Amino acid sequence: MAKESLSGRLAVILHADVAGSTALVQLDEQLAHERIRDAFVRFSDTIAKYHGRVQELRGDALLAEFERVSDAVTAALAFQSDHHDHLQNINDDIQPNIRTGIALGEVIIADNTVTGA
Repeated sequence: MAKESLSGRLAVILHADVAGSTALVQLDEQLAHERIRDAFVRFSDTIAKYHGRVQELRGDALLAEFERVSDAVTAALAFQSDHHDHLQNINDDIQPNIRTGIALGEVIIADNTVTGA
């Protein structure tokens, strides 16, 4: 098997995950998965609105790429505000708390996975 040549590039990465997802699933597995999926669908829509691209969506984590830091920050803030309002309409303990982080750095994208510091 030939060794694949990988090259890095500068990227703005937004990573989001659900805090305490295991505890939510233990309360009600089906409902927790539905609410987590719904949150990430809404977050994906927000990411697209601010010129980002979702690169990975796995279980309780999402990774998106942006060209501009300001777009990533604006998307994260817009989603967090909307998500806070959305959670106000839920009357039980299965409320996915989405944490976000944004990094600027060199990444390698291979095998549909983003790798970097």
